Amino acid sequence: MAEWKLEVTRQKEGNKNCIVFIHGFQGGEEATWGRFPALLEPMPVLQGWDILSFGYKTSFVPDQKGIWSGDPDIKTISATLRTFCRSQSVESYAAIVFAAHSMGGLVLQRALLDDDQLAYRTEAAVLFGTPSFGLKKAFLFNLPILNRIKRQITDMAKGSDFIEQLRQDWKYRFSNLEKIPFRFLAVAGSEDEFVGPQASIAGFPTDQIDVVPGNHLTMVKPHTQNDASVDRLLRVIRGEKAECYMGRYTSASLALEQRDFHQVIKELDSNRANWIVLLWSIWRWPMMAWGIEQKLWQCYPMRIKQIQMPWAFWQAGIKGTGWINQLLKRLKSHSIYTVKP
Repeated sequence: MAEWKLEVTRQKEGNKNCIVFIHGFQGGEEATWGRFPALLEPMPVLQGWDILSFGYKTSFVPDQKGIWSGDPDIKTISATLRTFCRSQSVESYAAIVFAAHSMGGLVLQRALLDDDQLAYRTEAAVLFGTPSFGLKKAFLFNLPILNRIKRQITDMAKGSDFIEQLRQDWKYRFSNLEKIPFRFLAVAGSEDEFVGPQASIAGFPTDQIDVVPGNHLTMVKPHTQNDASVDRLLRVIRGEKAECYMGRYTSASLALEQRDFHQVIKELDSNRANWIVLLWSIWRWPMMAWGIEQKLWQCYPMRIKQIQMPWAFWQAGIKGTGWINQLLKRLKSHSIYTVKP
């Protein structure tokens, strides 16, 4: 079992509910969450809730596996989280809400699967930018020799033994919504290119996913109590469903990312205007390889920052012919192609 670090934002005698924040790889309470815990403290709706942060050892320093020392792997950290939840500081809480970022969400999922008592004490689990389906960027760490350099990264890699087992166990235990004893929400950042939606939310049911503005880091650093990440957490605690801010990701484009073409067709039948997103997604793959997309961002920085990418791409690339102009006017009024909040 690894050591843990406890950070307390509020802990009052008599409180029976608790919110626990869990950081990700190379993270920490302040480094990961910023003012998030502090913004929750004065809210009247949470006056009966204590606010804690669970920390663990994580760094980019290579592990000296079998030689000297190294950071614990994700399964070991999850066992530590389970022990933490049975410790004197936490065992008295009847209900716990977890907010986990990045790798911390993998730690939480494994702990909930391995500890029935913890799963039933958990009121809700909210994952922000968690690579639940594996990081393609980390595939090199699955190779021989390299998989010994950094165990935490190896565990996060797409196709790793940890990810495959986690998804298999989660599907068996919690894929049936009637069997899951807690409310669950997986959240992606609209600008998160490090852990994209295909890694964080695309494999979960649509009523268990959401998207908030921001990249992998800024999505969990709210500035006010009205920011989307705070709103999502509060709504999950209250059992409410928020209107999803999908950013440039729609249900059709997420299905395309998963190569689920039957779902693409189904989604487009229900909303034919989304076909433009489909075309953009198909074009985007070769364009990224050729560097054309980067050039578009350089040539049209303000317009692309202000407007959703599919609309900006078509306006920048093929505006000119009459029928395209008419199509763009119709799409511009569509709810998907709106100015970002």
